[in-house]
This record gives sequence, structure tokens and C-alpha cells, in this order.
Amino acid sequence: MDHKQYAVAAIVEIARVERDEKSAGPVGAKSLSVRLGLAPRGLELQFQILRSAGILKSVRGPFGGYALGKPAKSLTVHAIYTALKQAQDDEIPEADLPEVAAVFATFQHAANAAETYLSRVTIADLLEKVPVQKAAA
Repeated sequence: MDHKQYAVAAIVEIARVERDEKSAGPVGAKSLSVRLGLAPRGLELQFQILRSAGILKSVRGPFGGYALGKPAKSLTVHAIYTALKQAQDDEIPEADLPEVAAVFATFQHAANAAETYLSRVTIADLLEKVPVQKAAA
């Protein structure tokens, strides 16, 4: 999985905690990174971008962490990808050879089809595939 996919997985986990552990409050980036097997710093950098985009909201302090910035039903995977992609410098290089141009055009077409599909998938849709987990007593 690439960093965007891990960010989506982390957001699904935040939504799961909000669904299953109603009194849990915000979810810490450290606990998310441990659960997903990621470096905490990398996840924090992605979350800063997503917070700026309004996808996540952050709470400071000893019980701080991250929560969804929008309802899971209105938050699409495409919105997350777009926010993270805009933060990168993903320019397509100029292609001098027709063979290279054909390959770039093919992958761009595939990316456009993926974006269309991801714009219809919400975090709530993904959350439906995650079993309910009882909060530890």
C-alpha cells in the first residue's frame, strides 16, 4: 500500500473508533501508527495535510488526537486522495517519444477512472466492511 492508502485506512480506523467506542474521544496518531504498522511521523505529516483540508480535526492535550472533520457518509476516498496528491509534486514529465507518451496517456486514463470510482466510495462505505469491535472494559 502507498501512503495515501494507509491514510485512508487510518481514517477508517478513526471512524471505527467513533462508531464502536462512543466515549473514546479523539484517536492518537501513535496508537493509529502502531495498529497500522506505520512510522508515527509519516502519519502525522499526512494528518497535517488532511487537517488543513478539513478532512480531519485535531485536539491538543494529553487526551488529544484526531477525529473526522466531516461525517463518514460525506467523506469520500477521492477527497482524501486529492488532498494528499495536491500536497505532492506529481507532475507528469514531457514525453519526447510517442511510446512514452502512449504509456503516460494510458496511466492517466486509468487514474481518471480510479478517481471517478473513488469519488463514489465514502468512509462510511468502507466502515460497513469493518466488524464492530467492543471497547475494552
